[in-house]
Amino acid sequence: MRLLGEIESSDQTTRLVAWLMTKGIKVKVEPMDGSGTGYEVWVKDEDLLEEAKSEFAEFKVDPEAARYDEAIKAADAIAREEALQRKRMQKNIVKVQGGQVAKRSPLTVLLIALCGIVFLMTDLGESHDSAMYKALQFVSIAPPVPDDLMSKVRTDRDDLGLRLANVKRGELWRLATPAFIHHGVFHLLFNMMWLYQFGRMIENRYSALSLGLLVLGTAVISNFFQCTVPEGVGGIGPRIFSGSPYLLTHLGGMSGVVYGLFGFIWIRSKVDPSSGMFITQGTVTILLVWLFFCMTPFSGELLRSNVANWAHGIGLLVGMATGYWPALRK
Repeated sequence: MRLLGEIESSDQTTRLVAWLMTKGIKVKVEPMDGSGTGYEVWVKDEDLLEEAKSEFAEFKVDPEAARYDEAIKAADAIAREEALQRKRMQKNIVKVQGGQVAKRSPLTVLLIALCGIVFLMTDLGESHDSAMYKALQFVSIAPPVPDDLMSKVRTDRDDLGLRLANVKRGELWRLATPAFIHHGVFHLLFNMMWLYQFGRMIENRYSALSLGLLVLGTAVISNFFQCTVPEGVGGIGPRIFSGSPYLLTHLGGMSGVVYGLFGFIWIRSKVDPSSGMFITQGTVTILLVWLFFCMTPFSGELLRSNVANWAHGIGLLVGMATGYWPALRK
């Protein structure tokens, strides 16, 4: 700040401050130090100091001019508008306080709870023979498996008729429900950590319905791609697992959804800074590095499991496209 000048009268100070505000010049007024009476006027933006000095010089010639009285009304309107803008910005900032998460983010909490229940009912995601596992898998055909499907299992597991056997029967829920299955504690905790962080941000800023539609859409599309692309490029086909006569896929995890939520928040924060969406560069780096690491040949050996890379990548693209869509419409 730079000192503009001194004024003895509080009434004149009010007129001057109002006039400068209408000119886009913000100032700060402080009582004079020591035994002096009056006020010091400081210009907040030093780049506007010369313009402020010029206006101040004209003001001192005739401080009672009518235009300065009129400026008080205009400055009051400007101050009210700025206050409204601050309120709008505060509404856009997501604040999650301890003890309020379940109340303000019920769907996020419900999704996490359902994943936990499924995890326990599928013996930590490892029991292919559990009723819950069979009910949620993308492909789940009870014995005796039809001969035409068994023939495809032996000769062509990339056949779409085989891959979509349950969907063609009308069991459309299987497009989304594999997201609730998790294989191992690390798999569950990793996904739930990000689901908690991203889900509550979207639910608090928009609504439970918006979050639900984004979760559902991302799960359906990412699972569909993961289970229909050829096995030679990372797809997942059904097979008969040891200990179970069922024809099953081995798909599970909320990671496709997590990448969808991440992509949505990331793009919204870029194209619309006032959206209330925020994500740190560190988080972006972690998730993108993890995405590409899982595509490397040795990631499967390290994680002791095949990674659903198509679900990750497609989920990310769906979330990014959804986040960009409002800006595209404008």
